Amino acid sequence: MMTRIKLALVLVLLLSTGSSASSVLPGSHLWDLNEVFSNSDGTIQFVEVYQPTSACCENNLGTKWIESTATSSTFTFPSGVAGNTAFKHILIGTAAFAALPGAPTPDFVLPDNFLGLNGDTITFYFYDEWIYAANELPLDGVTSLQVNLTSGLLETGVNSPTNYSDVTGSVDAGGPPPPPISVSFSMASDSVTEAAGIYTATVELSSAPTSDIAAGLSFSGTASSGGLDYSASGMLLIPAGSLTVDVPITIIDDSVIEMDETAILNLQVPPGVVLGTPSSFTLTIGDNDAPPVIDFVRGDTNADGAIGIADAIFLLTYLFSGGSASCLNALDANDDNGTDVADAISLLTYLFGGGAAPTAPVVCGQDPTPGPLDCGGFAACP
Repeated sequence: MMTRIKLALVLVLLLSTGSSASSVLPGSHLWDLNEVFSNSDGTIQFVEVYQPTSACCENNLGTKWIESTATSSTFTFPSGVAGNTAFKHILIGTAAFAALPGAPTPDFVLPDNFLGLNGDTITFYFYDEWIYAANELPLDGVTSLQVNLTSGLLETGVNSPTNYSDVTGSVDAGGPPPPPISVSFSMASDSVTEAAGIYTATVELSSAPTSDIAAGLSFSGTASSGGLDYSASGMLLIPAGSLTVDVPITIIDDSVIEMDETAILNLQVPPGVVLGTPSSFTLTIGDNDAPPVIDFVRGDTNADGAIGIADAIFLLTYLFSGGSASCLNALDANDDNGTDVADAISLLTYLFGGGAAPTAPVVCGQDPTPGPLDCGGFAACP
């Protein structure tokens, strides 16, 4: 059952004597909770306090607080109020409440989802406390929970927020809650080289949040995220009001000859936020380290520093018996950019039939007619 507990107070008045005027010290203990309001998803809420006496000087609200047990949220007044406080209201509302037609300007800003939607205990410093059970706080966007000043009990009625300037209004925050915010990358993939330095990926939101979103990133792919190939923060803070957020990715330019690698960033979002498409981003990092230049001698297939019958045998073994070779360029005896039996015939014809010698390089050097063959090592050349 909805209840209101007025906490016992001891009021000490300090009066000066010996002069015609008395000094009144500012206080704050006469303020009471007066009205609370929420829409169905807690983004539109307000709390109103009221000073129901003719006391002039209940100004000292700075550092006083209002606390919700259900949400573990605390609102602390950043300052007091000025002027005569007799029969005054103070309105604390969320940003979305302030934006509604008919809403008086709040005196202070309340964080979203401050009030518990399924029962709560609301405490105003040591001065007042409200307790309401599940389903007792109206969530229709029109009705609020209010105190009956005659009985002191809590009741429901059409919302009537009033601020410190005595501006009163009423809002309609009914209807279904807005769709949840969707978070995604602006593109699914891209590519860079190791020399790119810092690459910036972009995260997009379907609508601007009214409060910060603490999202995150996890990493996968063939590239190492530990600073060997790239680095990026696993924490992603999306500020309130943002529609895009940059995600810097630092590319590490190493000297290792390697295959192109992929850095895959996967979005992680908190409850209440949904993953859009694409929810992951793949960055292909191209290696920019050229393989070492290897000198070789054409026809010297076994890299022993001479061309002879052993080279023909080495070539035939490679072609037909599963032999291995570190420099295919040396096996290309006829310089046709391939390794096949024609090279063996060309080599044997040169050795025993007066055929043409293998073409350059005839001493350690590079292929003047480069093609698809490679050379990973040649022992006879320094």
